[in-house]
Amino acid sequence: MIATSIASMVSELTRPKSALPANKVSWQVYKEWQHSYLFDALRSLSYGQSFCNKFGLADNILYFERNVDMADTYIMLHYVDHARP
Repeated sequence: MIATSIASMVSELTRPKSALPANKVSWQVYKEWQHSYLFDALRSLSYGQSFCNKFGLADNILYFERNVDMADTYIMLHYVDHARP
């Protein structure tokens, strides 16, 4: 029984997961969110928390990042489609 539980946990932890979301946010949508972030900041939400909440993401790295520049770089790398209009 214990061996089965351990094997199940190992299997789950080693299963490959996609590093990028299936749907990226367009450049325009990202800029619109960025401009509206001020209202979330006034409610004491961090930059990453605001982004995660707006787009329904469960990304703990981004959610708990307190540095705005680092969070923005992370967002640009992982979530923004760079094809500008």
